Amino acid sequence: MGCSSGLQSGNIYISLFATAFITVLFVPLRDRLKRIINRFTYGDREDPYRVIDQLGKLFVIPTPHDEILSEAAHTIKQTLRLPYVAIELKKGGLPYIEAIAGASGNAKEVIPLIHGGQEVGCLMIARRSHDEPFTSAELQLLEGLARQVGALAQSVRMTDDLQRLAEELKESRERIVLAREEERRRIRRNLHDDLAPTLAALALKASTAEDLLISDTSGAKLLVKEIRTSIRDKVKDIRKIAYDLRPPAIDELGLVGAIRERALQVNNFILGFGVQRDYALKVEVIVPSALPPLPAAVEVATFWIVQEALLNVVRHSQAEYCTVSLRVEETNVASTLQLHVKDNGIGILQQKQNPKSSGIGLKVMKERVEELGGEFSITANEISVQM
Repeated sequence: MGCSSGLQSGNIYISLFATAFITVLFVPLRDRLKRIINRFTYGDREDPYRVIDQLGKLFVIPTPHDEILSEAAHTIKQTLRLPYVAIELKKGGLPYIEAIAGASGNAKEVIPLIHGGQEVGCLMIARRSHDEPFTSAELQLLEGLARQVGALAQSVRMTDDLQRLAEELKESRERIVLAREEERRRIRRNLHDDLAPTLAALALKASTAEDLLISDTSGAKLLVKEIRTSIRDKVKDIRKIAYDLRPPAIDELGLVGAIRERALQVNNFILGFGVQRDYALKVEVIVPSALPPLPAAVEVATFWIVQEALLNVVRHSQAEYCTVSLRVEETNVASTLQLHVKDNGIGILQQKQNPKSSGIGLKVMKERVEELGGEFSITANEISVQM
């Protein structure tokens, strides 16, 4: 009896030892196997730091900026074993898909991409199956990933904007160079093809008149008269060339005085270049008491823009009242000239319906502003310029 009781007690200890031994071996193996299966099925969702670290490497590893968001979408898809990841951004207020990884099919979660307090797009992620929604931990992880993707998206957008500005600056410089060379060519042509031959002919006539002073006084007087007329005509041409380069009124009256003179000519029916009108047009110039000194190029561009704008008002607007306002905003960095020409006429849209109206004047004004790196905008009854 005592021996049987001792044997049973020994069997219990052996069973307990065997159970404990099996537990010690099996539980870690089971947990390890479970982690392997979960990682194969759900990726690294149990290790959020690993997922964030994988995405954070895109900030460090040199990657072409147009491939960064695509790499981000593939990273999220692979690390979380998701069937579909897409990154949608906004351009001009309209959404567009910037990057896609996988094929869309199941229901999608849409997580806003916020950067600097602004929504720059959204992260769209498909569920692994229709009946398997994301857990709260997964949604929290995805929101953390969306913050990183938002920073990447903002970086890509800023890079695109900088590249676009660089291209626009390059194009603007090219236009300036082309315009300058074209102006030089025009002046050279005027001097070489017109003024130079005329002066040579005048010199020849003067020599002939000198020879006729004794033998043919009347003929000499006639030649001198022709020379005088030709000189007057050429002086006008030279003045026109100089006027096109920089209107003398700016030097004589200053920019504001030159613009006021143009406004007075409109009010007195002088400025019109042959345009007939049978209604009164009042132009008012609104400027501060004094403008600070402006670059010469800005002064010339402003004068020509005002003149072209007033000519458009006279020709097409049917307005009775027009204002030309000028002011300069000064900062620690630079000074910006603000110009506004506004009328109470029929508006630009109705002007365009008139086949006699021409848009070349607006194009020239816009080009003058852009050559100086400024901004040109136009509404129905107002032209606005910043430069």
